[in-house]
This record gives sequence, structure tokens and C-alpha cells, in this order.
Amino acid sequence: MFLHLLKMIWNRKRSNSLIIAELAIAFIVVFALSVLAIRNYNLYQIPLGYNYENMWRIQIMPTRSWDETKDEDTLLQIIGAVKQQPEVEKIHLLSNPTFRNWRGTSSVTIDGQEIYYYRNRFDDKAAETFGMTLNDGRWFGPQDSNQNYSPVLVNQEFVDMYYPNESVIGKNIADPEIEDNREMRIVGVYQAFRQFGEFSAIVPYVFTRSDIQKPGRMLGIEVKLKPNADDSFEQRVLEILKSLAPENNYSIASWESQRDRQIRETTIPLTIFSIIASFLIIMVAMGLFGVLWQNVTSRTHEIGLRRALGATALSIHKQIIGELAIVTMIGVSIAFLILVQLPMLGVFQELDWSLFWISLLASLVFMLTLAGLCGYYPGKIATNYSPSEALHYE
Repeated sequence: MFLHLLKMIWNRKRSNSLIIAELAIAFIVVFALSVLAIRNYNLYQIPLGYNYENMWRIQIMPTRSWDETKDEDTLLQIIGAVKQQPEVEKIHLLSNPTFRNWRGTSSVTIDGQEIYYYRNRFDDKAAETFGMTLNDGRWFGPQDSNQNYSPVLVNQEFVDMYYPNESVIGKNIADPEIEDNREMRIVGVYQAFRQFGEFSAIVPYVFTRSDIQKPGRMLGIEVKLKPNADDSFEQRVLEILKSLAPENNYSIASWESQRDRQIRETTIPLTIFSIIASFLIIMVAMGLFGVLWQNVTSRTHEIGLRRALGATALSIHKQIIGELAIVTMIGVSIAFLILVQLPMLGVFQELDWSLFWISLLASLVFMLTLAGLCGYYPGKIATNYSPSEALHYE
């Protein structure tokens, strides 16, 4: 039966070639949409590694170059003034903010192995205030002051990628970007800190230490507010900042609002792509439906004679849907030969084999379901043809 259907499809290869090309393109689009949807869904389920509720960031934007001696005193005055506000529970420094695409990267070579990671900087007790989880070692503390090394915290991904099945506490890592070219010494391993939000990939991440009493350079001020904080806090703090250093520009935003903005920036392009893909799929479905309707109409005599020879209505229906299923699989096979090269060549780092096969299976099920729906009604019409209609046609 299968070979017979293949022969019939081959005999109508001209009319089927365009449909096969449309199906191949549609499958690629559905696959891309599946990859994005599944990847983002999986990433969204992974914990951020910190709490964003009641957290606010005060960003100082100097209108001139940073003067470490003068501006450090201004920064300390700002920290002291903000800390005195009744709504403020904790205050800390953080270099690169959460839910923003501000990133610092670095790399070192250890024992011939190139280690790449993202870096950030915060002060003592910031990790506890942010709600981070310690897996091994300790957080930054006063014991790290005036040492001949620079203490660092690394995330679990850093350990799993570069030092699997090995204790990293106390391990020294050279980094040319550290002041005085001192060794970085790992003092703790935390679970995660997904700075770029829920839809960001898990990457090796390193924190260096800052002293809130002597920050040395401009860092963002992170404020944890009490649950019953007054709505006037933002305006009141802006007035305090302007009174202390009117020459600077300032912005105040909650981590939650930045998270909402980041989610919108990620989901809006995906939504637009989904709408475009939906229109393409509708066009492909209409094409399939129209071609099948035309094929059934032009094969009235063939279907009627088959019924006269004893073919049941169910077998006719299966034939129509089977032909479309085979045409769909041919289009999918062509698309597969193109898509399988992506993980093989490592074109997209995020597209590993696990994500590839899951997305491929989801796309295949969708395309076969679409083909079945498009072929059901024309196939139903074909089952209504009788031998008398075939004789009338002749």
C-alpha cells in the first residue's frame, strides 16, 4: 500500500513539488518557533538565584569623569543619606545591575584551559540581602580585607564547567583585570545569579569584592525596602540626591519593574515572530486544503471505480490522508537535512542535541496534525463518491 501511494505521488510530482517546498519551509519556521518557545520555557523554570521583591537600584550618572578622591566622598554621603530613610532596610553596592544587559566578561588560562566567565562586583553581606544560596565555602567578609589576594565567589555553573568533581575552595585564579595583578582566590560557591533575567542562558559567573566604606569607583546603589515602604520614597530620594550632588544625573527603578521590562523585551519579538509564523502556516494549510480538494474532484472516476471494486469508504479516506502524510514527510525530511547541520556545526550555542530533538519531535507532531486536519474533509468528500458517479463521469 505504501509503495502504491509513493507511485501515485510520483506520478503527480509536478503538482506535489510546490506543496513539498511549502511544507519544508513551514516545518523550518515551526521548528524555529518550537526551539525558542521550549528554550525560553525551560529557562524560565530555573530559579534566578536571588529575590527581586522590594529591591530598588539608584544609578548615579556623573556628567564628568570619575574623581576617586572627591566623588568617593560624595558617594559615601549619598549612601549615608539614603540609609537613614525609614523605608530602607539594607543598602549595598553592585556594579552591573540585574535585568539589564550590562555585562563584564573576562577569561584566564589555567593549565592550558581557557576559562571564560561573566564578572560582577558587590560588597559584603550583599549576597545574603539579595537572597542568594551558598553551596560551598563562605561569603565575603572582613577577613578578606588587606589580603595579598582578591577574594571571589563563583557560581555552580563555573564549577560544573571548569572544575567538575573537584573542590575549588581556596583555588587561585590569575586575572589580568584585577588590581595589582593579584591572584583571585575562590572563597565560596553560590548556586546562581542570573543577572540578565529568566530568559538568559546559565553562564559561568564570578563576583569580586567591593568595600562599601571605600568603594574606589562608581557602583550602583542597591536598596532593599521594608514591605510597607511609602510610595513617596522615590521622589524624596531624588530630592536628597540632587541636594547632595546636583551636577550628577540619577535614575531610580525597582528590580521588579526592570524585570517586567526585560520580559517584555524578550517576549514581544517572540510574539511578533509567532504571528508571522501563524500566517505562514495558515497559508500552507489553505494550500494543502485547496490542492487536496482539486485532486479529489479530478479523481472522481478513480475513486468511484475503486468503490465499485469493493473498496470501503474508510480505505478511501485513509488513502487520501495517507498520501498527504507521505507528502508532508517528504517535505519534513528535506527540512531535516538542513536543520540537522545546525547542532552538528555548532551554529547556535544554545541549540544542543537535547533541545534539537525535542523541538524536532514537537514540530513533526504539529505538521502531521496539520496535514491530517487539512486532509480530513476532502477525504470525507471522497468517501461519498459512488460507482454510478464514476460511470456518469465516463
